[in-house]
Amino acid sequence: MKSSLLTATGLPRAAAVLAAAGLLLTGCAADPTLDESWPEIRQKVVDAQSLRLQMDGEAALDAEGSGQDSEITAAAADLSGATDDSHLKGTMDMDMGADSLDMEILRLGEEVFLKMAADGDGVPAEMAMFEQLVGDRWMLMPADDAESMAGISLKEIMDDLEADMPAAEAFDGKDLKAEKVELDGQEYLKYALPEEFHDFARTMYVHPEDETLHRLEGTGGEDAEADTTATFSEWDAVQAPERPAEDQIFDMAALQGLTG
Repeated sequence: MKSSLLTATGLPRAAAVLAAAGLLLTGCAADPTLDESWPEIRQKVVDAQSLRLQMDGEAALDAEGSGQDSEITAAAADLSGATDDSHLKGTMDMDMGADSLDMEILRLGEEVFLKMAADGDGVPAEMAMFEQLVGDRWMLMPADDAESMAGISLKEIMDDLEADMPAAEAFDGKDLKAEKVELDGQEYLKYALPEEFHDFARTMYVHPEDETLHRLEGTGGEDAEADTTATFSEWDAVQAPERPAEDQIFDMAALQGLTG
């Protein structure tokens, strides 16, 4: 017996069923507008216990084509750690004209370890001598110096981000739709933010499956001293690194004691 869907009277019914199914599938596949997804995206940032943050920035140029207040012309950072600063590991690279400074940082509780390498004609000769003395060992910073380096902190960065983020209801009624784009072989939802939110970012990328923040472009507003891109990953998946072996540590406090 033929299905009633294939009879003459059943064809219109079949068409209606297929049309309804198509509408349902289209509805399921539709990307959320930002007013729908932003509250969850925002809350996941606030609740994060750990993450990896990669930042790249170039100094903004003034009308004469030079940088603003900083001697740093470009900088990059790749930091992984806990948002309470209980642990952190990463790199920071800075260009200062023709000179450059590359730094590795490792934070475990109150202990801060550094590796530094400078290059360029403007680097003091003492720096090169010091690099030879330390070699490839981690410098264990004295307590006072470690405390003064609190700015190298995921906690501070994420606290600032939370303070700058639009409120959960900020995009209500704005009907901001996403553009699907591919970054590094992965599909993301790209949102171009209205000008009123440019102090936060000009463009935001969101992971479509778990609605986590992936990237912000143009952070800090139009008058920022640097045009910065921030990329977020490994949300709540970063483990604490191991402490370096003793023979891989150069104790800066002991050096200070020797030099008076």
